[in-house]
Parts: sequence; structure tokens; C-alpha cells
Amino acid sequence: MFERRNLFAIFVRQKQNTTTMAKKKGGIQLGTTASSEESKKIDKQVKKANQELFAELKESYPGLTYQSKLKKEQIPGGVGACQPDGGIWLLNGTPIIASEAKKQGKGGNAIERWYNNSFILRTVNKDILYATFATGEGVLKDSPVWSTLHIAVEGKYNMIREKSESYGQDGVSVFLSKEDFEYDFVKETMRQIVMKAIEKSSK
Repeated sequence: MFERRNLFAIFVRQKQNTTTMAKKKGGIQLGTTASSEESKKIDKQVKKANQELFAELKESYPGLTYQSKLKKEQIPGGVGACQPDGGIWLLNGTPIIASEAKKQGKGGNAIERWYNNSFILRTVNKDILYATFATGEGVLKDSPVWSTLHIAVEGKYNMIREKSESYGQDGVSVFLSKEDFEYDFVKETMRQIVMKAIEKSSK
């Protein structure tokens, strides 16, 4: 398993590259939303990380499956939709982890579906782990993503959370960066969370 200190090193290196990356890319325009060109990179990173990890782990864990969204028959009441950007992992038919990818400018609504997906998934399995990777100017302090998800993570970003300390949601982990994430960071963070979810669900 990828060691925690190596994961931390990737995150530190990413932060050190922020200034250089900003000069090259020139930042993100106001009003960028989930449908923008800039959103495609983080979306592809998170989807690719999930798909590669599933391919690596599926033979070792019978009953482990991966799907892009909940089917109607998997949603209590059969009404609504739940399609997290990074898809959903299930163990013996029960969702155990889902992930999101968001690119957010100072305006826009890239994060608006987050609580809907989270609510539906937690109705199916209250112990599900939920990981979110968000980039852009809208993740800075007091901006849309930072403010919207603050209560869910109790203000504790860029760390893997399994239990809330008081008022937050259990199992919600949110990683924020104004600039793009390194793919290795996304994949190895997801690997740690997936393994925690499998271990937790297998007890």
C-alpha cells in the first residue's frame, strides 16, 4: 500500500508547484462551472483513478463492483438520480465509497449536486465514505466550494476523515487546490480511502 508519508510528499510537491503552474495557465475565468473545458481534467483524473484501482483490486475482493451511478432500483423510493463524478464502489451490492470531481470559479454552480448525491448515498448506506477533489479559485477560503462543504468536514480539508468530531458528516473527505492536482496524488488518496472502505465494510 502507498505509505502515508509518500502521499503527503506528493501533496507538498504539488503545493510547491502552484506558483509556476499559475504563471503557465493564467488562472480560471469567473463563472467557470462543471461544464467548462477546465473542469475536464479533474473529472478525468478522478474517473481514471477509480477505474484503474478497480481493475487492480477486483480480483482480490469478491463482491467488489464499480458503477457510474445508482440505478433506479437502488435508490430508496425509486425517484431521483445519483451520479457522482467519480462513480460508486459497492461491496456485495452495498455502496461503500463514492467520489466527486469539481472545478469551480468564483461564480458558477459546480458544487450544487454534492449534497443531493451525498444524501441519497447515505440513505442507502449511512457508513459510506465520500471523497471530493475540487480545484479552481472557487475552492479558496470563503469561496463557493470552501463555504458549501465547510459544515460537512467541520472545516478540516485536505485530510482523510472517517469520523466527525461534532457536527460534520462521518466519512467525508474533501481535497482542495487552486491549481490542478497531480494524478498520483488523486489515485493514491483514492487507494487509501478505498482500502479503508473495504476494511470497514468487511468487519
